[in-house]
Amino acid sequence: LHYFQSFTALLAGVFVCRHGDPQRTDRARHDINCRKPWVPAALRSTESCGLSASRLLWMDFSVPVTMVAAYLVGSLDFAVVVARARGLDIYDVGSGNPGTSNVLRTMGKGAAAVTLLGDVLKGVISAAMGFLVAGEAGAAAAGLFAVAGHCYPIFHRFKGGKGVATAAGLLLWLIPRAALVLIAIWILLVVVTRVASIGSLTVMMLTVPAAWLEDIGTAALLWLLATVMLVTYRHRGNIARLLGSGEQKVVS
Repeated sequence: LHYFQSFTALLAGVFVCRHGDPQRTDRARHDINCRKPWVPAALRSTESCGLSASRLLWMDFSVPVTMVAAYLVGSLDFAVVVARARGLDIYDVGSGNPGTSNVLRTMGKGAAAVTLLGDVLKGVISAAMGFLVAGEAGAAAAGLFAVAGHCYPIFHRFKGGKGVATAAGLLLWLIPRAALVLIAIWILLVVVTRVASIGSLTVMMLTVPAAWLEDIGTAALLWLLATVMLVTYRHRGNIARLLGSGEQKVVS
């Protein structure tokens, strides 16, 4: 996982850091030195970890550009792409939701695995881009925009999924140890209940406390809270079914 995060940081750096803004680069290097010791030495600074990141997030032009890029990355819905490759319209099969669970029910484990991997990567790559322009808070903000893109994709008539897998990608970048625990909890709950939304909603409830225990900054925590609220909102239909007639089961 650490090597994968390092690769995505380098990939995002090609896009973001070529403009050579010293203050932007210093912010990213500060967080890399202080909070991400696994990042390759090529991205590290020899300067002290006492650098300040006090500039307002939106004052730097590169930050909103990166947020837009993260939204566009999030808008690439792999459930739609995988379904079309098989001659299907994901909106017309199963529950009609363009997400991994529906792909699993309607197209099998192989298609679901491709969809899951693609959606998780969207969160990881977007968080890496945000991290390089605005550190930890930028990673959380870009992750939120990627999740928003997944939920309301501009490329697919703003009809997207629930955002769980893309949010998981954000967590794997931002709080990798806690993310692995949360993913294990999700898997356990889905295996026991056979209902994906129970695992997803439970993990969303635990995300902010887990991030707080990981000692991430207040700004990043607020962006993460917004992500949790968005994903939970996208599950409003699932919540109604859980309280009513019951949810669809995940196939074995």
